[in-house]
Amino acid sequence: SPSLPPSPGSCFSANKPWWCTDCESAYQAGMGLTLGADRTQMVSACASCAAPLPDGERYACGRCMSQYPGRVSAAVARGCMACPGAARGSGKEWACGEYCTDPALVTTGAQADACAACVGAPRNREPYGCKHCLQAAITWGQKAGVAGSDTQALVLGACFSCVQAGVTSGTCVGRCLSDTRLSSGSGAGAQPPAVTCLQSLAAS
Repeated sequence: SPSLPPSPGSCFSANKPWWCTDCESAYQAGMGLTLGADRTQMVSACASCAAPLPDGERYACGRCMSQYPGRVSAAVARGCMACPGAARGSGKEWACGEYCTDPALVTTGAQADACAACVGAPRNREPYGCKHCLQAAITWGQKAGVAGSDTQALVLGACFSCVQAGVTSGTCVGRCLSDTRLSSGSGAGAQPPAVTCLQSLAAS
């Protein structure tokens, strides 16, 4: 059977849209030297991110690759690319690359996915809160002696949920993440009190 032509709007078709050039430039600037980041896949992902956005917000997709040149993995960049669409029309798209690909705070695709959802959440009017949660969860994990663990990830997810519910990060972090006990002592598998506290704030 004959091969299918590139899909309309593909960055590898003759009639590629203008934002493909931005995506290509962002890839070269940010990931051209990053091992394992496939150019075709990443430029295509960037273009898919950019296509449905208003012109003034499309830049945010490329920033997922170029905000921290040479320091962002393909998995983190792809996770970030869910963010501009989630933040569409809110004026928060600038925070996607700045916070959700920060190599000091975000090291996995899962973290980038969760950060993207945090920034884009309609009730979160304070995108800095997502960065605040990332920083606070790292500090919490270090103080609790579980840095980089699933328990730290649980705390981060609960902090994101608190911010996504419209609670300020100062409240989420200030009220809940000073408690670094690993369990409430109410039996095996009991979750950290910090998580219970964050869940309660998010639900209030």
